[in-house]
Amino acid sequence: MAPKNNKIPGPSLQFPIIYQETIRVKLPQSTDIKTFYTYSDGKKRVYYDRDGAEEGSQILDPNTVSFVNVFINAVLQPIQNFKISQGEFQILTSELPIKGVPIILQFITIY
Repeated sequence: MAPKNNKIPGPSLQFPIIYQETIRVKLPQSTDIKTFYTYSDGKKRVYYDRDGAEEGSQILDPNTVSFVNVFINAVLQPIQNFKISQGEFQILTSELPIKGVPIILQFITIY
């Protein structure tokens, strides 16, 4: 009868093969971010340029910018919750934000 081999083999450590691949992405030359701030009065569903908290702020046409972000009470809103056109912002949800809640429209243009 052959003697038993009571030795347990040591752990095996294998390293993954990492292939180096260079990916070059052209970065945008510049970006422009414009914001429109206002505060909810608890009653209105539609806001206009004249409702802005800053003098001269405008609600831009979403077709002229790259991205639009809408924050109500610092929460990013899905596109189903609002409608934007030149000079007008409309809240489409069944509930309106309570009085004093900040509403921020962020217009981002990438050139």
